[in-house]
Amino acid sequence: ILDEDGGWCWFQDERCIVKDDTLYVGTVSSGYKDNSRKGDINVIKHNLDSGKLTTIEIHDQLELDDHDAPALLSTDDGILAVWSTHGGNWKTHYRKIKLNDSMSKHSTFSPDAQEGYGVTYSNLFKMNVGTIVNFYRGFDWDPNAMVSEDDGKTWTDKGQLLGGPGRPYVRYADDADGNIHFITTEQHPRNFDNS
Repeated sequence: ILDEDGGWCWFQDERCIVKDDTLYVGTVSSGYKDNSRKGDINVIKHNLDSGKLTTIEIHDQLELDDHDAPALLSTDDGILAVWSTHGGNWKTHYRKIKLNDSMSKHSTFSPDAQEGYGVTYSNLFKMNVGTIVNFYRGFDWDPNAMVSEDDGKTWTDKGQLLGGPGRPYVRYADDADGNIHFITTEQHPRNFDNS
């Protein structure tokens, strides 16, 4: 058991990564045993050699929703975690966990276009030119992108990847050549017979 009170949703990635013989897993606490943990955004660190588990709280009581789980990305000096509420506002939160478990300042970024229900579902990729891309649900409930050229310290809004109508659900994957591929439904599956 990595986290006795942790959940996640499958719409953000990577939810778990391995770096230097250590497994990192992003979770959201429900607080069912300890109400002070309700809505905590955590990164669980599991040393694969020793078995030691460490819970690193990156946001205290954000919101009780499994869709708030952080996306994780390995960087030169640690792990970048990016998360948001489940469409509750326009803030994308981000923070770096250093290899010694110290953390950078908790920061937020808001996109230029803010029409609709807010942001959710971070998906992080590092391109072969060093640019970090976060694909997320944003403007008009569509996939949008933000990029960082400085290893996740600052971000720039790049706008919509796809343009409506509707609310597509997207999965992303990268390849060894630095390309990012995606597949998407046309609409929310409970409202539309997707192809």
